[in-house]
Amino acid sequence: MMNNIPEEIDLYDWYDYSFFRAVLKLPIPSPRVWDNAGTFGFTSGLYLKDSFFLKDLFEPSLYTKEKLTNYIKEKYGNKLRLKKGKGKLMKADKSNHKFVKTRDNNHLYLNFENFKKIKNLENNLEYEKIYEAIKEIYSLTTSNNSLIDAGYYAPEDHLNHYFVFADKKEQTWVNLNLDLESAIESNSGDNPIELLYESIYKFFDYPSKKLWKLNEILKNDFWFVDMFRYSFKPKTVRWLKGNQKEKKEPIIKRIKTSDLSPNDEKVRESIKKTANFVKKYPKKNKVIIPGIVLVGLVYLIIGIFSQNNSNNKPQIPTYNPPPRNDPPPKKDPLQSLDQICKMCKITGDCSAFSFCTKSQEKCTYKQKWDGTLTRVCERY
Repeated sequence: MMNNIPEEIDLYDWYDYSFFRAVLKLPIPSPRVWDNAGTFGFTSGLYLKDSFFLKDLFEPSLYTKEKLTNYIKEKYGNKLRLKKGKGKLMKADKSNHKFVKTRDNNHLYLNFENFKKIKNLENNLEYEKIYEAIKEIYSLTTSNNSLIDAGYYAPEDHLNHYFVFADKKEQTWVNLNLDLESAIESNSGDNPIELLYESIYKFFDYPSKKLWKLNEILKNDFWFVDMFRYSFKPKTVRWLKGNQKEKKEPIIKRIKTSDLSPNDEKVRESIKKTANFVKKYPKKNKVIIPGIVLVGLVYLIIGIFSQNNSNNKPQIPTYNPPPRNDPPPKKDPLQSLDQICKMCKITGDCSAFSFCTKSQEKCTYKQKWDGTLTRVCERY
């Protein structure tokens, strides 16, 4: 028996539900998101509510039926009970929404000790400390001078600008995002979470040591990122969670030179030169780099096949013109497209060649036994 944790936790209470989510290492809704869901529903919307509210527990049938289904009961250990109101939920601070009476609020009680045994939850979690840590998270998001739980929704990756807000809270989130993007561009630091917490201290005046302490208690380094996922650009979330190298790595680096012929030294040298060129240009030149890589790959492909087909012919000096952002040669287009698609499949990324990701057709003529020609087509 745990002293500070009630025998039954109310899953329709923000505090208890947040504790329940923290134990399972699932995203915790901020108080603002919880209150918004109590008014406008628990799915969709700008706050990505589908990632915070379990459909089993927040489905409309729980508000219209007097009893829980056997499926729901068994899933949560057969010790789940519903105290029915009129389908309303308390706000995060336990007060009622406007025009709602206390008796209208629903309550869903879960025997936590029983649930812990049924689900074989980790024994090394300090449940009482986690329960107490929820108080600190509530204070972090709702204190009088806190600007964190502002409901700011960041733009998508394809938008290269942020809107300027008169609201101080939202503008502070914009400044935080710009600070993190600067770190991404400069590739500074090996610990993105450390940089995040330094920025939070810088812009929100919340000590980073308290955030690190919450990480330690929750045994979850990404609880803050998950709680405010909608307030970061998607690319920033990927970077914070350790996937930044995948996004920054140039396509040319993923070419496996071991798949090429040992004699293709010119091809290997061309790959090195292209990779070095990409390194010299910062990410600001977003148009130049893909174009150079595209043209470079085209010349690589043509060089590979022309070299393999001329092993028995005398070497004739050739002049290679400087790369230009031209489309593939018009001569024998089907063969050129086929060669390009084969090479981009070796690299593992055909996103730069849209014609390789769509179905294509190649036709040939074969002679039948009676001398007539028949047309045979292959789609690939």
